[in-house]
Amino acid sequence: MSRILLSTVFTCAVYGTALAQAGGGGAAPQPSDPAATPPPAEPSNTAPAVGTAAPPAPPPSTAAATPPAAAPAPKTPLTITGYIDTTYNYNVNRPSTRTNGLFSYNAKHNNLTLNAAHLSLSGEPEEGLSYTVDIDAGADAVLNTSNLNAATAPAYTVDVQEAYATYKRGKWGIRAGKFATFNGIELIESPLDPTVSRGYLYGLAEPVTHTGAEVFVQANDMIDVHVGVVNGWDVVLDNNRAKTGLFKVGIVPNDKTSITISGFVGAEGTRTDKLRETVDVTALVKLAPVDLNLQANFGREDAASAKTPGDDASWFGAGIQPVLHLSDTTSIAGRVEFFKDSDGARTGVEQQLFNVSLAPAYALSPHFMVRAEARLDISDQEIFATSDSTSKTQVVLLGEAIAAF
Repeated sequence: MSRILLSTVFTCAVYGTALAQAGGGGAAPQPSDPAATPPPAEPSNTAPAVGTAAPPAPPPSTAAATPPAAAPAPKTPLTITGYIDTTYNYNVNRPSTRTNGLFSYNAKHNNLTLNAAHLSLSGEPEEGLSYTVDIDAGADAVLNTSNLNAATAPAYTVDVQEAYATYKRGKWGIRAGKFATFNGIELIESPLDPTVSRGYLYGLAEPVTHTGAEVFVQANDMIDVHVGVVNGWDVVLDNNRAKTGLFKVGIVPNDKTSITISGFVGAEGTRTDKLRETVDVTALVKLAPVDLNLQANFGREDAASAKTPGDDASWFGAGIQPVLHLSDTTSIAGRVEFFKDSDGARTGVEQQLFNVSLAPAYALSPHFMVRAEARLDISDQEIFATSDSTSKTQVVLLGEAIAAF
């Protein structure tokens, strides 16, 4: 997830163009994507620096005095970056559960939260070989921990968000390990998102991470293609005997537009005959001074209906997230999103959801940003808790401070 550019993201208009992502993930390929479009420069034909070649072996009497040949120098040494993300939110409903309904993160009402202490290590020890390790500690890491047991989940934990190696040779490459999804606009890393909170598509329609491997090719200057096999949605240890297939096609028709089409199919849960499929289309269009992020997502799953147990289920969502850049330090982002859970497979209740958010942001310095958000959630069912009952709406106010290093 291009974490080594995090400080630049803060400097360049708070949110800037950091959403040129994958999918998790914003509509261009995910920042974690090793073959993200626009395509990276082709590997140089020049061999990496290797120092002076070793001379022929000297006579035994002088061999000990001859220094060994220099080891190949790494192309990029170890780079360490990170951030600290802290939020506060207040639900106008004052829910008796002290929980904001349908929130991915920031779910606790009237709570100061360490969302993430994020550390990213990356490097390229030799030509064509690179690695990324991202570690999170805090409340967000609890939700991102693979194979999570929600009943025994702690308030805070440490999670290896991503850990993968990438090898590229010419236009082809392979990546293996744990990596973020190809789906969507929004990301795990809050500084790279338009708003403080995440929308319905991030929390209900998409996976967050995968463990497995993929191969990719930069077909031409405009298109990259990925296919792979992973254990499933948000698991390190597979919970069945089947595997999940994934694909992604990234398209960059010009320097102002990028499109990602991605999808997954495989058995999720303990039944190998119960398939889940999803297709996601995400786009980023730059219309200075506005970055326009667009997304549509369709999914289905065998025998997953909450409305009619045993029946198949489907869901659909769409959203738009514009970011208006007022200056190098100030921006205003928004989100308008619709999600239809036709059979209650994703929320437990057959319902239609609508969300609108407004989030101004200001960078006090190149490494310190503050944001606020006002969010309205609407359902056609009474699912949002109040102090003594339930409601079809909830209003949540959020504040955030992010320090990057």
